[in-house]
Amino acid sequence: MQNLQLRQGFLPGDKKKLQDVPCGSHIVVSSQANKDGHLLTAPTRRMWIMADIRPDDCDTCEEVILCSIGADTNGVLIVSPDFNFDKEPYIIQNSSGEEFKVIIQHASEKISKEEKEREKSMLFELYSRKKELVFACIGKEFDNPALGVFRVFLFGEIVSAYGFSDNNLYVHYILELPLNWTVSGEGEVEGVTHACSTKVENKEDVAYFSHPFSFELEYKMKTIQACPDNSLPRWPTLFFKVVSYSTWGHYQIQGYGYIILPVIPGSQVLKLQTWRPLPISLVDKLRTYFIGGPAEIVDPTYLAIPSTFQGNHLSKFGFCSETTGTVVVRLNTVHQQSPSVPRPGQYSINNILDTSGSSMQNSITAIIAAFQRARQRMLVARGKLD
Repeated sequence: MQNLQLRQGFLPGDKKKLQDVPCGSHIVVSSQANKDGHLLTAPTRRMWIMADIRPDDCDTCEEVILCSIGADTNGVLIVSPDFNFDKEPYIIQNSSGEEFKVIIQHASEKISKEEKEREKSMLFELYSRKKELVFACIGKEFDNPALGVFRVFLFGEIVSAYGFSDNNLYVHYILELPLNWTVSGEGEVEGVTHACSTKVENKEDVAYFSHPFSFELEYKMKTIQACPDNSLPRWPTLFFKVVSYSTWGHYQIQGYGYIILPVIPGSQVLKLQTWRPLPISLVDKLRTYFIGGPAEIVDPTYLAIPSTFQGNHLSKFGFCSETTGTVVVRLNTVHQQSPSVPRPGQYSINNILDTSGSSMQNSITAIIAAFQRARQRMLVARGKLD
């Protein structure tokens, strides 16, 4: 039973199943079928069938490989090149231009119907035992969320930070959970990386953190009528604060930034551009240089939409800031939801994906990018006119 191999792949050419291909005591497959079928790799002994195709008037040996046959410890014979079946013969040329046609055929006898049934039952028993072994290791029950609950698994990494003015950087991150979002278990919603010194790389001061973090979030699906003021659900936001620590014991804010969690599951690498409040007066600038600063933002949600904001229009006109460095973040997102048909007037996950604040943010970002491209083309055209 340990030497059996499941013949479920397809051979190139006539699309025959491996279990219908003639075979004897070994399973014979082509090298391409071995790759397509993802057969297990095992120690292999290989034999080459060669031919001397030198011309009649030549005394120098001119050997070529016609076929190679590999036999592994699982009882599988791997033939390369593939069997011809209905394809054209392989063409080999010698030094004088003479052509030789090579045909590789599978000439083994077919297994009987009784042998097929016996092997099928043995395979079923083999994989049943493997299944029981896996269940014994990981358990038989898959953790499914309850009906009406949508789960988001976020596995992230703060990769690096570059472009900041000071050394010895660390990053403080906080996850904001909007209405109806919760953290599973006793998970933390914030964390701090280790302090890291910068090094010069491509004329940039780069600090490599490689700090992992993870969140397991749950969203309770609510009807539109249950939401206050018929508001649409928002996605969680991840806020970042980059801080530097000097040898004098001074902590200085280097930059703020935020990321709305991706609405599409998968892996993404994001470059977060940060900023910080700009000191206006001379006293503020001196305090920032000698004591540390600038002024710290107490409420991190102010970076996006403040948690205390209740109006319809938000304006931050007059707030002065300056651009600082960049933080590189890698996010891997997994979504899980029990299959259910939403009732009329009830949210499904597709509604959340289509109406979330992240989609709006992506649209705004796309508009700004298009405006910048148009402005760049206008400047280039103006330069040519000058």
